[in-house]
Amino acid sequence: MDRKIIIVVIAVVIILLLLLGFFYIRNVTGSAREKNELIQKRLNTLKLASLYMDKGEYDRAMELLDSLLIENPNDKEAQSLLDKVIERKKKEEEALQKKEEESKKSQSEQLKKSISQLGETIQEKLPKEKIVLPTKPKETPQNATSKEKQRIDEINRLMKKGIEQINRQDYRGAIDTFNSVLNLDPKSGEASAYLGMSYLEENPENSSNIQKAIEASNRAIQQNPNLWIPHRTLGKIYENTRNYENAIKEYKEASRLNPEDYKLLYSLGKMQYYARKYSDALQSFESCIHLKPDFPQAHYRMGKTLLKLGEPDKALNSFNKAVSYKKDFAEAYYEMGVILSNKGNEALALKNFEKALKYKPGSAIFLRSYATSLSTLGRYKEAVVYYKKALAKNPNHAVTNYNIANVFLKLGDPASAKPYAERAVQVEPGSALYNYTLGLVLEKTGDKNGAIKYYSRAIELDSNYVKPRINLGKIYDDNGLYDKALNLLIKAYELSPDSFEVNNNLGNVYLHKGLYQDSIKHFIKAIALKPGATLARYNLGLSYLELNQMDSAMQTFSELIKIDSSYWDAYYQLSLILIKKNEKAEAKSILTTLLKKNPGYEKRKEVEKILSGL
Repeated sequence: MDRKIIIVVIAVVIILLLLLGFFYIRNVTGSAREKNELIQKRLNTLKLASLYMDKGEYDRAMELLDSLLIENPNDKEAQSLLDKVIERKKKEEEALQKKEEESKKSQSEQLKKSISQLGETIQEKLPKEKIVLPTKPKETPQNATSKEKQRIDEINRLMKKGIEQINRQDYRGAIDTFNSVLNLDPKSGEASAYLGMSYLEENPENSSNIQKAIEASNRAIQQNPNLWIPHRTLGKIYENTRNYENAIKEYKEASRLNPEDYKLLYSLGKMQYYARKYSDALQSFESCIHLKPDFPQAHYRMGKTLLKLGEPDKALNSFNKAVSYKKDFAEAYYEMGVILSNKGNEALALKNFEKALKYKPGSAIFLRSYATSLSTLGRYKEAVVYYKKALAKNPNHAVTNYNIANVFLKLGDPASAKPYAERAVQVEPGSALYNYTLGLVLEKTGDKNGAIKYYSRAIELDSNYVKPRINLGKIYDDNGLYDKALNLLIKAYELSPDSFEVNNNLGNVYLHKGLYQDSIKHFIKAIALKPGATLARYNLGLSYLELNQMDSAMQTFSELIKIDSSYWDAYYQLSLILIKKNEKAEAKSILTTLLKKNPGYEKRKEVEKILSGL
């Protein structure tokens, strides 16, 4: 073979090899570069997702991680981080839900405060009964001298006289009489017991009387440990000073020594109730009622105890028994009203509140409870009357001012609500609920700046309070302050993602900002929560239009017309879509129907111009 040819062939082969090597290296290098870029992109995505998670932006973090897992379902690091995000989001949502429930509960309790304030402040009066204090005459020894017999006779006479004075409530006379007995018989335990009792009954708030009552009672116990009266006296002293543990101890001992006295068991039950020993209190009241079945106060107290033990039905039965024995027992009617209201039987609750008010017409608590019950039943004008009567008794009662403001709002009279909402905030400036309500009143009276001030204050007081965020966000949105509105509503969405108002208002802000994909997301959720929300559905259609998603827009406006056949703008928008789709006959039919159904349509001239061109 010609040498030149061989050289040429070799050169061609070398060139081909070089070319192949070049392309191979370039491909390998390019592939490595792309691979490195993908790895870096993945790492950046994981880092960004972790950052979003730490900031509490869980949805954004999940979207990033979902994109990684779509590309590689076996990405263990992405899956692990996603699980972490989901778990953290779940915990935060649970915490927020718990806080929201607590907030709602707190607000609900505020609303019902006028029905529950009676609490432990009711001091029902026991019926006045003659005090029977029999005493055994001091025996005269057979070998007693004449002088000794005279002394013993005088002791017996004075003891009888002193007891009669106690029964007449002549405690000063009784004190003098029993002191005379002790002059004749210094070791008389009974005289010391009655003396202690007399000192206390004469003036139970006087420190000197109290001290003398304690000294005499303790002396009586030392002289005769089988006497029950000094234990009762000491029990009363401890009761008056709210030393419930010692009161329980003394009443228990008094009851042990005198087991047939139902009033001792009643007093013991009260002290156990106040000491929060509800099971013990229940037992004492049951024992009291066993001794005196027609004792209305014991039935009432047992009802209160059963409420503490979580037995409202049994408590209702006890209160019923109380009023069966005491027809004018206003507090028992009140308690029945509270139970029935909590059970949802507001009509019957109202009747019981009415009876409580009948027997105690001047009670501010009963006036408030009756008004609240009327309001719950939608009898707002009547409720106003009784709230005003309650405020006449106590003008600075925050809950009543708040409640009457709410009633005026329900009556569509925010101007009348304003002074009451203002008073509630003046009395309790730290209440987020009251600040929100004042903001709502001011917004409805046209004072936007005032509304902004008090909505903002409500949020400062309770950053998890959703309602002021919704309303303030809407004010900002209506005034073109979209970023301010968005900040408020994004937080509101975190707190209450299933709120129609939150999703609807977020949809509006995103629509106004031109973030149509986000607006669609929230309008869809809002409609799912409230399918009859026509404006949200219309705005959803507009969002689809902005993204040129004609089919979705057409479907949305068509559904809107089915829901509300008088939503005229939906006809108009639907016709424009059909014209763009070159379905002119259908568009003409819709526009003709529109003018036929609504000849005064505000865009009539535009419709007529469109029809003339079809």
